[in-house]
Amino acid sequence: LVENTGLSFITGRFSNLTQGQVITLGYHNASYRFVVNYYGGTGNDLVLQWANDKSYAWGSDSYGQLGDSGVAGPSSNVPVAVTYSGVLSGKTILSISTGSSHSLALCADGTVAAWGRNTYGQLGNAGNTDSSIPMEVTQSGVLAGKTVVAVSAGFYHSLALCSDGTVACWGYNLYGQLGNGTTTSSNVPVLVTTSGVLSGKVVTSVVAGYYHNLALCADGAVVAWGRNNSGQLGNNSSTDSSLPVNISTSGTLNGRSAITVAAGSDHSLVLCLDGSLVSWGKNANGQLGNGSTTGSLIPQDVDATDVLAGRIVEMISAGGFHNLVTCSDGTLVTFGRNTNGQLGNGGNTDSTMPVAVTLTGTLNGKTVTAIQAANAHSLALCSDGSIASWGSGSNGLLGNGGIANSSVPVAVTASGIGSGEKFIALANGPSASHSMALTAIPLSSVSTLASLTLSYGTLSPTFSAGALSYTTSVPSTTPSISLTPTVTDATATVTVNDATVASGSSSGSIPLVVGSNTINVVVIPQDGGTLTTYTVAVTRAGTFDLWRSAVFTNPTDLANPMISGELATPANDGISNVMKYSMALNPMTSAAGNLPTSSRQAGYLTLTYRKSKTASDVTYTVQAADTLSGNTWAPATNVLSQTDPAPGGGSYWLVTVRDNVPFATHPQRYMRLQVVK
Repeated sequence: LVENTGLSFITGRFSNLTQGQVITLGYHNASYRFVVNYYGGTGNDLVLQWANDKSYAWGSDSYGQLGDSGVAGPSSNVPVAVTYSGVLSGKTILSISTGSSHSLALCADGTVAAWGRNTYGQLGNAGNTDSSIPMEVTQSGVLAGKTVVAVSAGFYHSLALCSDGTVACWGYNLYGQLGNGTTTSSNVPVLVTTSGVLSGKVVTSVVAGYYHNLALCADGAVVAWGRNNSGQLGNNSSTDSSLPVNISTSGTLNGRSAITVAAGSDHSLVLCLDGSLVSWGKNANGQLGNGSTTGSLIPQDVDATDVLAGRIVEMISAGGFHNLVTCSDGTLVTFGRNTNGQLGNGGNTDSTMPVAVTLTGTLNGKTVTAIQAANAHSLALCSDGSIASWGSGSNGLLGNGGIANSSVPVAVTASGIGSGEKFIALANGPSASHSMALTAIPLSSVSTLASLTLSYGTLSPTFSAGALSYTTSVPSTTPSISLTPTVTDATATVTVNDATVASGSSSGSIPLVVGSNTINVVVIPQDGGTLTTYTVAVTRAGTFDLWRSAVFTNPTDLANPMISGELATPANDGISNVMKYSMALNPMTSAAGNLPTSSRQAGYLTLTYRKSKTASDVTYTVQAADTLSGNTWAPATNVLSQTDPAPGGGSYWLVTVRDNVPFATHPQRYMRLQVVK
């Protein structure tokens, strides 16, 4: 929506677009859901991101970093779905990042999820136990009240950039990579020290290397902290720093402004505003791209005289010991280590100079929209929703169904993702033993409920997605009820009695009349196609007074006990109001034909009577005796049946009760119905 060409975050907010808000746009009778992100694009643009995304992972799963189950391992050589239950349930993921053996996901609501290895607290959940399912990073403490807008995973630590320009870190801290002035590891987020070189600055981009970090500030300055054994901090020393330090600008960076930063194992890479590339740190494999294998403690120019000559660099990514960049003309360029074919140029020889990635084969004619250089392999996302990979195939890193290395790009298989899904984003992380990507879930034409719960009562039958009709009963003291529907497809819309309800949320209170109430729950798929309607028939029990007020609508009749009193017989049929109430009969109409009836069944006398579904204050007792005189009546407790003459919608049951003794031993038997209110 808004492309911000500066480094600073967009200031201000549209009154109708809040960060993380889900909005729905209609086109050709279909509804499309997006999430508002003021930190999308290059990190400082206002964009609408596809709300219906899903995360997939492949490669090593030794610590549960794939997040696809409750058990770590085995590895996977094709993409598998990350578990979206638990902390990710119903959430849209804005970005993902991969560490050596853990994963991070930034959600649209500003929360962060993490899973995988947790030896050093890199999951940030106040524990140190590995998890193969996503866990929420602790939001209390230093993150309380803050909005996380970007995440990056290092080897054993994690970074989070907040909307106020501060940075939080957690995990391993032996080299000071948490940036808080200590070397003590932390299993909850701690803030990077903002005094010193960060005083008065706003950080707008962060990246984690193996054990060091880079931060780009709104004024174009680059700062670093953490391990510095190879000069990866770029401050003309090899001393680790637990506090942010400035990158040296005395040399090649003098007068240049950085616009993108990338961190590898022990080296760093920067794209400048003038289109030049600058690197520093370890160079044993030529990862500085300056034609040598000599490391540098200060920034040096990447050679631009050959493959990069005349080309404009647009995107950069630093892997463990190599780099990957894209140019505006579609050229992919790499340099550095190539032992596993991670340069993608068809060979296995390291290159100290930029070389072109092979664009024939799987990348032929495609437009690359995102890149990721990992530890020993590389990934490229294409505009058609496919991913190409090359380099190490160990543990299935290439995602092409095998484990062999490839020195040229191969296609990541899409067989493991959902029908119609397309890849839309890659994870970042130079040290990863696994790969991750996001997919866009296509529009659905049919959707059902995954669950349906009630504030009162129990559904009958037990809920299942394919069963569309349910009943329940509530006592007379329940004047209203609410339903909580959860849809199987996050893109679907659900209504309860025509009022839209968020999936997984409670509907408003629905008033209940005494007797039968019908509630309709309709699931509307994203494309507005086939609607699925669930019906819940709620029977609210009543009391005599409620019934009396409902059936005697004439105020004069209601005030006259000779007409509406309990023992009154306004129909002159000798049947009292309380008896008609108990049998769900109209008090103003003769009920002689609806009195209890007796019959013989298999040598026993039986009595069949009407039992109101709503008369909750009535006790029904069937009694039997040998004679009508004297006090010899005894309860008959053998209920043969209770049926609904109008299933789901009737006002009474027909109940048949059998005498306790057979005719054979008694010359005569009598049965009667006793009603007590």
